[in-house]
Amino acid sequence: MTDDLATGPPPAEQRQEKRSRVFLTVLLHGPTGSIELKVTDWSPHGACGSCAYPPPPGAAIELVRGDVAVPARVAWSANGKIGIEFAEAVDEGLFRAQRQHGYAAPVTFRPVEKLSARLERHWTEILSR
Repeated sequence: MTDDLATGPPPAEQRQEKRSRVFLTVLLHGPTGSIELKVTDWSPHGACGSCAYPPPPGAAIELVRGDVAVPARVAWSANGKIGIEFAEAVDEGLFRAQRQHGYAAPVTFRPVEKLSARLERHWTEILSR
């Protein structure tokens, strides 16, 4: 793995491997919880995709699909996009062959948001039951 952390994708001419276009949904386990990641391109040593709250560059993560879990790290993230570097080479077919078990990945991290007064009363009432 490289030690330099980028803030965006490397130019195509700097990539060492050919990337394949894919459309996979995986579960990303990161330092702030788990989130659904939509992977759009893949190479044996990395992937690129999008998610609502990408972990910061350098974060240790794990990609999970079905019964397969792959350790990785965030190479870069910007504007909801994320570049991932695998700890070891991973065959795209291994992930493609796995099913998502028919569930949507739970989002366990959300940035703090201020609720409207009406929603605050609503949730206070529900939580006090």
